[in-house]
Amino acid sequence: PSDGNTRIEMAKKYINDNVEQDLSVSDVAAYCYLGEKQLTRLFRLYEKASPAEYIRSVRTHRIELLLSDKTLSIKEVSRIMNFNNEYYFNAFFKKYYGMPPGEYRKTLSQ
Repeated sequence: PSDGNTRIEMAKKYINDNVEQDLSVSDVAAYCYLGEKQLTRLFRLYEKASPAEYIRSVRTHRIELLLSDKTLSIKEVSRIMNFNNEYYFNAFFKKYYGMPPGEYRKTLSQ
């Protein structure tokens, strides 16, 4: 069991260090020398979430931090987070926050 926890910590560090990339579950599993199913099983056991949910959570949190930096344009935030284009970034953001990033940013200054 402790080996599973070590692998999860390894996976979480990899995700946090590389969240700007468009990480997939298979990328993380390969890094940890695990199969995707095994990684998913361990994540559910230790994190109560799937690896994909964890990646998304870390990714959206990083986007929030970047958006709070008013010196960065939304286009720059999109580029830093390696979205193919601003449209895809806006769609991703809106899906999880219910509003486009520009609107979200306005709520930060209220």
